[in-house]
Amino acid sequence: MAVHFCAPLAGYTLHQYSTNPEILAASVVRYFEQFNPDAVWLSADTWVSAEAMGAPVTATDPHQRSRSRSPRVQTAADIDRIPPPTSAVTDAIP
Repeated sequence: MAVHFCAPLAGYTLHQYSTNPEILAASVVRYFEQFNPDAVWLSADTWVSAEAMGAPVTATDPHQRSRSRSPRVQTAADIDRIPPPTSAVTDAIP
């Protein structure tokens, strides 16, 4: 489970790794090719899941993990206002 180690190994920032599925995949493949582990774990961070569910996130630097700002869902009515995933994410899913 190399997770964020994969990004700089492949020449990418954590921001690129965590927001672009092709870069995440290329980074993990690079890690696999160099270290030949018995298994790989695809993960960006828990904030990626939070963002996908509507929590606004931000990063203070391209090489840092993002952090959550104020929560988007504060009442049950807020759930209906969560936007759908972007096409960049849904298009990458086979």
